[in-house]
Amino acid sequence: MKISILILLLSIVTSSNAQERIFSIGYTYNLINSDSTNFNLNLDFNRNPSSSEKTGGYYFVSDKFTPNLDYYVKPTIDMNIGTGTSITPNNISLAIPCGLNYNPDNLLISVYFEGTPELVSEKTLTNYLAYLSNSVYLKYEFGNAQNIFQVQPGISISNGVREYSSNELTSNFYGRLTTPLYFGFIHVDSTDVKIKSDQIEEKKERIGYRKIVWATSFKYSHIYSDNPTITLEDNYIYINSKFDYFLIPRLAIGVVYNYGNEEPLFKNVHSLSLNLTLARFY
Repeated sequence: MKISILILLLSIVTSSNAQERIFSIGYTYNLINSDSTNFNLNLDFNRNPSSSEKTGGYYFVSDKFTPNLDYYVKPTIDMNIGTGTSITPNNISLAIPCGLNYNPDNLLISVYFEGTPELVSEKTLTNYLAYLSNSVYLKYEFGNAQNIFQVQPGISISNGVREYSSNELTSNFYGRLTTPLYFGFIHVDSTDVKIKSDQIEEKKERIGYRKIVWATSFKYSHIYSDNPTITLEDNYIYINSKFDYFLIPRLAIGVVYNYGNEEPLFKNVHSLSLNLTLARFY
């Protein structure tokens, strides 16, 4: 019950402040057993690590210590739920990254240091992980007003516990070392023209809009402590790739590819989805 209330409260707080990709629902083809009768639901708020304001992401707190050193607090939520066990991780993740961002003068590379309390539960909320992650990311970002590219390698170590709602199961220590790698690309092409009418002397009207968002994350995780009946192996990889084509500023059609094993249950996932995506604003 406590875990359910916590997830609900944090979901409300994060969704009210988040930007970028928010909600998508889709038809999923299972690449493991060729079952194409699955559907998925994804909620995605602020999930990309260290995203800047240019590429999306809401900072609850963001200010400067010095001209080159910022501090920030950035609430996030990620929900991936499907009708099949091998089409999506079937997890709910809540986190509050608190970090420092060092951006040297005349360089396109930034360094992020993050400390993040995080909660990752499977969809029935009966088995979940609670831990603190300490992470370091490098972000290389370049582009112009229409095209932005981003590359973010990093390393993260997490320590905490695995809890169960059943009193018959005993909580256990959980620890992992992860090396994430993130790639992102955003293209925006919109055209505004000035027009005149009898009632309005001059105004702007949008006659064209195109936005493409591609984001891919790769994670290699070494689990050095957990319940051996859940993590049957010590090493896992997980790949998530999303491509969205926005028809209008708040609506897109997209393709999502998932492969590998992800927290909290590390079930084998391999799927391709055709999704309809909604965004708060662009």
